[in-house]
Amino acid sequence: MPVRRDKDGNIIEETTRLDSAAADESTRLVTDSSDDKSTAPASSPGADTTVVIGASAAVDDEMTRAIGAPSVDPAAGESTPLGGPVVGWLVVVKGPGRGNFVPLGYGRNSIGRAPSERACLNFGDTNISRAHHAAVTYDPRGRKFYLTHGDSDNLTYLGDRPVLSVEELPPFAHISIGETVLRFVPLCGDEFDWQDGGAGD
Repeated sequence: MPVRRDKDGNIIEETTRLDSAAADESTRLVTDSSDDKSTAPASSPGADTTVVIGASAAVDDEMTRAIGAPSVDPAAGESTPLGGPVVGWLVVVKGPGRGNFVPLGYGRNSIGRAPSERACLNFGDTNISRAHHAAVTYDPRGRKFYLTHGDSDNLTYLGDRPVLSVEELPPFAHISIGETVLRFVPLCGDEFDWQDGGAGD
């Protein structure tokens, strides 16, 4: 505890009081997954205290984007990374990435391994082209899904048939691309579309 002498030479202890509730409220803890326990210097008495454990502002921002972003409510008209609400999914049921899925949005969903593809299937199947192997398109006016083959030399199959032109994609159909088999799971269709409004309408 710091000490000082008053004008008469008496020793006086200086204390700093910080209400525990105020301390809890004014303390911001920033952390990441590392084990580094470095701590920032204490701030002046009465000011907000910041404790930093193994993280930088950049890491904090990245973690917020990865796990702290608020969920999107499509019914409220907010956009997902697809550019609109989810209308269905492609689920990997066979091959590399089995058990994973990718969401589908309004319009054309290009399929490939590249991160730029709207339906990115980068699960280790190198027989899938990086870009434009195939596409699943949702038409909100007709409320139907369609499958087309893209630019790949490796064919796309709907069930056991090669896709050589535009094919209507029925619910729960199987799509084979490379060594991967996808099960198509629709959300939108005749009975529901986001343009209808609430799910109970």
